[in-house]
Amino acid sequence: MASTQTSGEFVLGNVGYPYAFPPDAVPEQYKKLLFPVMGEMYEVDTVESFVNLDTLEGFPSHYNRHIISFENGLDAWMYVQPDWYNARYCEACTLEDETWSWP
Repeated sequence: MASTQTSGEFVLGNVGYPYAFPPDAVPEQYKKLLFPVMGEMYEVDTVESFVNLDTLEGFPSHYNRHIISFENGLDAWMYVQPDWYNARYCEACTLEDETWSWP
């Protein structure tokens, strides 16, 4: 496990679990909410584990996944919510030191 943050920016939403909206899903008036996302990166060591994570995250019907660059120099899969319409269910996440973080 490694703690890191994304090189790119996302808008976070909280529906009891995080929604990370990629920049291309965010309407212009909400682009000011784009910030790097802090989190933990884990190595998945089997295809079975990867498939189980996809099932848990509802891929591809609920989340999409993209390869994202992180500040630690690694790239990794990250589940993102591509449909801004789902933001209507969200509450604000925490913004600390100009960086989104999940409580």
